[in-house]
Amino acid sequence: MFLIETLRKQGVPGKIAFIQYEIFQLTFIKKYNRSANYIYFLWPGFIFTILQQVLSLVLSFASEFEMKTFAKFI
Repeated sequence: MFLIETLRKQGVPGKIAFIQYEIFQLTFIKKYNRSANYIYFLWPGFIFTILQQVLSLVLSFASEFEMKTFAKFI
């Protein structure tokens, strides 16, 4: 409440001083993601997920051709 009284003494109206009063101050420190753009972290995951899906599809087709069972699905 000391801060509200200080703001009132500086000429700030009571309602505005009460709105501006913070019980505790929060400070956000951006260390590793300064741009706050998470696509930089998502791209490697997307790339590896797509690569995994493509490789599993290729291996599946390769095993079907190798066992000569691919013609059954066509």
